[in-house]
Amino acid sequence: MSRADEASGRIPLVLLRLMMDQSWEQAAAMVADEFEGYLPQTSKQLAGLEAFIDVLRLELAEAEVQIHNNHQFNYDVWDKEYKVAVQALVTPCDGRPKRYLIGFFTVDREDMISGASLYYAECAGSGVADSSGVTR
Repeated sequence: MSRADEASGRIPLVLLRLMMDQSWEQAAAMVADEFEGYLPQTSKQLAGLEAFIDVLRLELAEAEVQIHNNHQFNYDVWDKEYKVAVQALVTPCDGRPKRYLIGFFTVDREDMISGASLYYAECAGSGVADSSGVTR
């Protein structure tokens, strides 16, 4: 893998770090205007930069994010796009349960994020105990 390939594979990590730092303008500068994304668990389409940034701002603002895995798994020679998978643990500061963010990002030839599918998975035992003491 060349240095250019490695740099492209790190673009989603840089985006997440900027969002954790509340650097929304810098994060937005890394997303292509024609961005298209999808939240499969809610069947929500994300069309355009603002929709994507708004969703991540809601999910990542005031949260601690730990990157657990980052893998560049595909390069499309024809479209000159990289596919990058990221797994991160998101710990909200507002008492919501910890969740894993699993994201599949498309990084285009200009090193801009042009697409993403984002999944969330709750961590076992991170829910709230009910009156019987059972964690849900």
